[in-house]
Formats: sequence, C-alpha cells, structure tokens
Amino acid sequence: VMRSRRGGATGRLVADRRLADGPGKLCQAFGLDRTADGLDLCARRDAGVTVVDDGTAPPEQPIVTPRIGIRMATDLPWRWVAPDGSR
Repeated sequence: VMRSRRGGATGRLVADRRLADGPGKLCQAFGLDRTADGLDLCARRDAGVTVVDDGTAPPEQPIVTPRIGIRMATDLPWRWVAPDGSR
C-alpha cells in the first residue's frame, strides 16, 4: 500500500530507504493529509497511524541534512539520518 501511494500511476519502484525518507514522503506513504495536522501520533489511536517505541536506541550523533522544498525555517535542524544508514 505504501509503495502504491509513493509510486503513483507511474508504477515506478521506490527503494526501501527512499520510501518515507522525508516528512512529505512519509505522509504520502502513510496516507496522511492536512487533516492530521496537530494530531499527537504518539498518543492517539484514532489518528489512523500511531508512532510507537520499537526499543531501538536512536543514534548518539545523527547527521543533520538540509531541508528541501521550503523557504522558511531552513536553519532549523528538523531533518536527520542515522550515520550508518540504518533506520
């Protein structure tokens, strides 16, 4: 389902690591639209998606990457990746 949402009508195959590697792509893959703005996805079970702790420790030194496709708040470090490429 996530692949079909991300590949769309083109039918292109989206690599696992690119399936939801940004806020817009994540929302598209999970089928979230602007009606989810402001929902606490860690607390609400009725949001359609719930974020849970899988027990994996986050990296101690994540890599901060530039924000793409926006004009405001580009200086805020809101985009991170694990240094070894793991998720």
